[in-house]
Amino acid sequence: MVPTTIRMPDGMGVAILKSSGSNGSQHITVKNCTIILNKVNMLSKGIYSNNHTSSNEAQLTVNASSGTNSDLKIFETQSPTVTQGSI
Repeated sequence: MVPTTIRMPDGMGVAILKSSGSNGSQHITVKNCTIILNKVNMLSKGIYSNNHTSSNEAQLTVNASSGTNSDLKIFETQSPTVTQGSI
């Protein structure tokens, strides 16, 4: 990602998800970002990665190594107004 300030009203600053059990998110770098969310939202997450798609939170069955979220790098990123930093 390009260094920037991300402002969103609530929810997640960056969500790293999958499109299927055989197509995960790989080789992603988040660097030099400030993520500002509404801290009143107790569920706000600065950077979030999980084993589901953007349209359905049901956990996927990973059926190939390409279905993993892997090689994710997070550097010099701040999330001062979120409840949960990086999960």
